[in-house]
Amino acid sequence: MKEKLKITCPCHFGLESVLKFEVTKIGGENITVKDGRVSFDGGFDLLARANISLSTAERVLIELAEFHAETFEELFQGVKKIPLENFIGIKDAFPVKGHSLNSELHSVPDCQSIIKKAAVERLKEKYHTGWFEETGAVHQIQFSILKNNVNIYLDTSGAGLHKRGYRKNSNAAPIKETLAAGIIDLARVRSNSTVCDPFCGSGTFLIESALKALNIPPCINRKFAAEKWDCIDASVWRSERQRAISLVNKSAEFKAFGFDIDEESVRLSIDNSAKAGVKSRIRIEQADICDFQPMNAITVCNPPYGERMLEIMKDSHVGSNAVLAIIILLLLKIAAYLELSGETLTWVLLTMSVATRTFMVVFIVNFPYARKEGIGHMFTKYAKPFYTYIAFAVCAGIIAACGLQYLAVAGICFTVTLIIAQYLKTQLGGLTGDTYGALTECGNVIYLLTAVFLLR
Repeated sequence: MKEKLKITCPCHFGLESVLKFEVTKIGGENITVKDGRVSFDGGFDLLARANISLSTAERVLIELAEFHAETFEELFQGVKKIPLENFIGIKDAFPVKGHSLNSELHSVPDCQSIIKKAAVERLKEKYHTGWFEETGAVHQIQFSILKNNVNIYLDTSGAGLHKRGYRKNSNAAPIKETLAAGIIDLARVRSNSTVCDPFCGSGTFLIESALKALNIPPCINRKFAAEKWDCIDASVWRSERQRAISLVNKSAEFKAFGFDIDEESVRLSIDNSAKAGVKSRIRIEQADICDFQPMNAITVCNPPYGERMLEIMKDSHVGSNAVLAIIILLLLKIAAYLELSGETLTWVLLTMSVATRTFMVVFIVNFPYARKEGIGHMFTKYAKPFYTYIAFAVCAGIIAACGLQYLAVAGICFTVTLIIAQYLKTQLGGLTGDTYGALTECGNVIYLLTAVFLLR
């Protein structure tokens, strides 16, 4: 197959200009840029080069077709017209995945089924067979349907291109390699630059900077799905790897410095930099950010917001804001007790206890646990989704027996506490045992105040 391919590379939103520049450097033709992707023309040699050399692309796709479809029949016929036999052999596997947004064909599983069926029918006609073993090389078919506009692709990368191979181990919440590479490009790191990361973690920024400065292809040492395809000669991949190695700038004056308070992170960064082949250019030390001294260098970092907050939460000392919060909660409770009559207060306290403890089950089952360890972890470990249904059924039965008006109070309380839980999740990456308790206390106050307004 000698004609030019239409190649598409998805990327993080905001990195389109960076990726376009990279595509230009490797020889891409007829480059077009859309939100979150860059497309260009090229042969199998450029396809291999893109996989090996592009640092900000998420993967490399062959665009097979683009057409309009509002019905499953139109989708089926559009896919059936694609010359899949140019890429997929009689024994090859061709799974289907994708997404649909703002389209008549909104059911992704149905779209997958239709596209698979159309591909099978096309290949049945070409290979004159009624059965495909799919034991050969994987040709992942991807689809994207946006406002009834269908794009069909073949994924040539396999695993995402952020998986360089040097970072098999990492610390919590590492930055994605492709995103780090884009930030490095925007920071204008050059062959003679000095880079510093005071929160180096697993060393991603430092390593990606070194790769960029030395012109080392980020994926030179990994394999790609298309390397097993019969339609691409193995010599293409060998040639492109040799070409990439020949362009490495060994004389670059680049150097980098990394610091982290965590001893394990320092060890991990050193190990990763060695695997990436840039250890000699990077110096990594254990140090607290409080001792950091500015240097004449390009400073890039990913501050550990969530982890730092979790560490702060471990501090047994009570701050002034915490004291104020406790006082406010107590005053609100007392005010609610005084506003509610004796009999009503009794029922409110009973239903409140049932409701807020039930909400706890929802948070434990349906929200991720932010810590690797902790008291709350043993609850999430054994939590099952059906526990939520059981808890809600029992809760609703008990509260309804006390009075239907209390169900309305519980519903409002649950909605507000759920919003608070979602906020905590965005800040911490999940919930902890401490937040479970805080949500229960907040739920109690919200329930009481709601009861005051609705039942008084």
